[in-house]
Amino acid sequence: MMHHTQLSGLSGATLQIISDCGHAIVRKKSSSEQGNPRLHRQMEKQQAFSRLDGPIKTPEILNAGTTSEGIFYFDMKFVYGLDGHRFLEQGGPAEMRAFAAKLTDHLYRIDTLPCIGKTSAYASIYDSCIYKLIEVHRQNVGLSDELAGKILGGLERVRQMNIDTQGFCHGDFTLENMIIDSKGDLFFVDFLDSAFEHPIQDFIKLSQDIHGGWFQTRGRRISASYISYLERIMDFAVEKAAPEYAPARFILQSLNFCRILPYVRDEIQRKFVIDRITQFVNQTS
Repeated sequence: MMHHTQLSGLSGATLQIISDCGHAIVRKKSSSEQGNPRLHRQMEKQQAFSRLDGPIKTPEILNAGTTSEGIFYFDMKFVYGLDGHRFLEQGGPAEMRAFAAKLTDHLYRIDTLPCIGKTSAYASIYDSCIYKLIEVHRQNVGLSDELAGKILGGLERVRQMNIDTQGFCHGDFTLENMIIDSKGDLFFVDFLDSAFEHPIQDFIKLSQDIHGGWFQTRGRRISASYISYLERIMDFAVEKAAPEYAPARFILQSLNFCRILPYVRDEIQRKFVIDRITQFVNQTS
């Protein structure tokens, strides 16, 4: 077995492409023993999604274990394809519409899918939001007292949603975590456990790209017409699957960008994130 490319992400785990008898495999490994339980939950979530046997796939998990240093890992098939950012950047209108149709199908039925995550320690999505805002603000990563105060005030809209029952949630539902292979099949990757499992969490994360333009920080240049098309799809899906999300969408989007602050790579990215937080806070009326 020969090791190849080391990949990186924000989930507290490492990704490595390895070769086994000529077949490419992705190994996802915890960064520490303390992270083992979380990575194990991520594996179980991916396995549970695959058992739903829906039109969207996820890489098959082949093996799992613990290294001699006590670090948990699991191996999965490597999917040859493009992530959503690159696919939309390079694809033509027909490819984009085919991708959007698959995404639409998922979003329209997202509220009917079973909860596949762990039981949350929080009583509601509102409680989880308050905790995350406090946690990020305490880290001194660029979130001013003024912005934090505005978000805190806006979270009253989230409290009024009164969401205290968990549901389906991918956990890190961005275009970057979607893979489209040469046949046009769509795969979801990099499942994460959320502080409170609910479909609205996925709408928020997808908005990070579609309404917040996060793909720009990855160097991607996606057609404005494609983004506009995806915005309409997402708006229709929200109206159908999560109508309670609309009144709180901007404040939730601002909080989602707050979550990114501890992981920004440079001051240019930090400014982008702060600008988006400010933009969405100011859209909350």
